[in-house]
Amino acid sequence: MDLKKIIPVLILAGVSILPQHCSAFRFDKFESGMSLTEVIELAQKENIVLYKSSAALTQKGIDPIARMFVNREVNPKFLEDVDRVSYGINLLKKWAGVTMLFTPTSKRLASIIIQWTEYTADGLKQRQFDPEFTADVRLSLEKKYGEAVENKKQDDESTLFKTYSCYWKIGGADTISMTVDFKSLRLVYNNRTITKLADKESAIIEKEAAVKEKIREAEDKEKF
Repeated sequence: MDLKKIIPVLILAGVSILPQHCSAFRFDKFESGMSLTEVIELAQKENIVLYKSSAALTQKGIDPIARMFVNREVNPKFLEDVDRVSYGINLLKKWAGVTMLFTPTSKRLASIIIQWTEYTADGLKQRQFDPEFTADVRLSLEKKYGEAVENKKQDDESTLFKTYSCYWKIGGADTISMTVDFKSLRLVYNNRTITKLADKESAIIEKEAAVKEKIREAEDKEKF
């Protein structure tokens, strides 16, 4: 069996043609299903500075020593290993970090994470992310998408920090989840169809890596 011939077959077996903007969620200027290249081009047009890592986004703004990801010119080869990009935004008068996650091979926008982070000096049991701000965010979403579905609560005495989450179904394959703990509020916009594609592509990449490893082992043994 020629293992080198198996790799292209594995790749082709996982190829899915995905409609670019079917049942797409939208946050800010971006929609699920957009390609990484489309996101970069739109960000440049809107003067949104993208970073390769969310580590560039601090609690109060952009880390000045962080490496800028997108400039006027982008090397296509550099994009091959990129599965997420981030940017900062002032939203409802609070600084938030926004991270966009893409499928590993087809580079389609699958999820967007928006996170506000705020550290306080209150007692551990009393720590809770800005309740008024949380209520404001929830109300904004409920006005657009209807009442949220409660998902999980952790506020008993055995739990160190209070945590709760809820979610909205906003389309056939789209959801928004909101998770709040003592230091942050986190929203996740997710397209389940594209997320499943991401899982499928990841599995193919793992199979491809395993086949390549077997090829290397076989070649090494032939050296003796």
